[in-house]
Amino acid sequence: MKTKHIIIIAIIAALAILLATALKVGITNNKQSCTISSTWNSSKTIGTVEKNTFVPSFEPTSIVVVYKNQRVGDLNAENSLIIDISDKDFGPLRMPLYKKGHYNINVSVTHVKKISTSTMMGILDIKGNLKIDGDYRLIGTTSTKEARNMVVDKVLNTIYTEVKKKITDIENKTLQEYSGLSEYVTTDYSAKDSNAIEDPHNEIPLVKIN
Repeated sequence: MKTKHIIIIAIIAALAILLATALKVGITNNKQSCTISSTWNSSKTIGTVEKNTFVPSFEPTSIVVVYKNQRVGDLNAENSLIIDISDKDFGPLRMPLYKKGHYNINVSVTHVKKISTSTMMGILDIKGNLKIDGDYRLIGTTSTKEARNMVVDKVLNTIYTEVKKKITDIENKTLQEYSGLSEYVTTDYSAKDSNAIEDPHNEIPLVKIN
């Protein structure tokens, strides 16, 4: 009987060692890669009143990228540009012990800033198309939730970094092109300035510059 107990204890100990080794190997051998490419274009519209030209000054754009309950970006900012990728598929993350997959997703971004006051009108329209390619290999007892968090978090941060840089570059370039600046700026998803008027003043001529 004692011999049988010793054998059982030895088997349990061996299994524990194997499990610990598998966990260690899994942690050290988890691999991910994520690349992104994007194309952008923008157009500007300037409103003129009484032969004066007014050009907008833009506050830095806050951005939040969302996948279901995961959020990355300027989380404490108000009126952020929301990029929601909750409908995207990231492959076989439910597989036990060994999760290996590839994803290829496309994301479109539209960002419009508008000005509408008693003295001026203006619009900066930015559009972008993003392509994200990635691979992952997760070994060990990583749960489906943990695996999804790891993979998705990398994608969200990659998108945020790319969009933040591109939109900031376009807005800065717009400001550098013109010397006339205005303090009145709102986005199409933010509260209007207290000086803004509801009627968009159709009589003010607008000139679109690509």
